[in-house]
Amino acid sequence: MKSLLATVLCLISTQVFCVDASVEKAKSWLNDWLPEHVSVDANSSRLTFHGGKQKEMFVAFNQTLSDKFSLESQVKIVKATLSWGIVKQRLAYRELVLVPRYALTEDLSLGFGVVKQMSAEFKSAIGSLYDLPSNTEWLVSARTSGFDSKDSLELSISSQKWQATQASGNWFETGEANNKVDLTYTGYF
Repeated sequence: MKSLLATVLCLISTQVFCVDASVEKAKSWLNDWLPEHVSVDANSSRLTFHGGKQKEMFVAFNQTLSDKFSLESQVKIVKATLSWGIVKQRLAYRELVLVPRYALTEDLSLGFGVVKQMSAEFKSAIGSLYDLPSNTEWLVSARTSGFDSKDSLELSISSQKWQATQASGNWFETGEANNKVDLTYTGYF
C-alpha cells in the first residue's frame, strides 16, 4: 500500500514539469526505494512542429503479485496546442490504465483490464470550451515476446464506451461503443 500511495502522489501533480534528467533521477530513486517485485517507469515526450505542439507524460507501475500474476497500471497526461494564425486550440486529457496479467508460459501472458479516460478539455481562442465526455474501455490482451528479448507483440480486443450526455447527437454524445482489435509490436533500439 505504501508503494501504491507513493506512486499515486507522484502522478497526481500536473503542475510540475521536470526535465528528463530529473525524471530519470526520480525514477531511479523510486525504484531503489520500492520492493524488488515492484517497478516504476516514467517518460515524457514532446512533439513540436510549425503551428502545433504536444506533450505526453506517463508513469507506469508494475507489481508482481505471484509467480503467475502481476498488476500493470499507468497514468497518462496529454496536452496539445494547435495554432493557425489567430485560431488557437488546446486539448488536455488524463487516462488511467489498470490491467491484471496472468502468465500462461514464460513468453505468453493474458490480461483483462480497464482504461478510464477522464473527460477531455477542449478550448478554443474564440472562447469556445467543450468538455468532451469521459469514456471507459474494457480490454482483453495476449502478450508474447518479440524478436529481441526486450521486444513484445500484443494482440488486444477492446470495447470503448463514452458516457452519454444527450439522447441524440454525435456518436460520443449518445454513448456509442467503439469496438476494436489491435496488434502492437513494441521494439527498442
